[in-house]
Amino acid sequence: ARSTEKSDVYSFAIVVWVILTGQEPYENARSEEHMSQCVINGDRPADHLIPEDTPEEIIRLMKRCWDHNREQRPTFEEAYRSFLPLYMEKL
Repeated sequence: ARSTEKSDVYSFAIVVWVILTGQEPYENARSEEHMSQCVINGDRPADHLIPEDTPEEIIRLMKRCWDHNREQRPTFEEAYRSFLPLYMEKL
């Protein structure tokens, strides 16, 4: 499949999840094909592994970025604008 901004935004969300949890996403997948099928079916990495002290805004943004409907995913510009106020608040 060809890479698009929407697929890159999905990948960004997965990277955020990995950073937050320190886990491998889809670690129970038996092959790359099985992992791809999980993604296509709308399966997403486990919420319960995300640390409880993670800001809700980060979790919401991550979930928007991996939305099953690619048209609902933000652009990187929109994601940046969502994240920037939270980042600035923490400085």
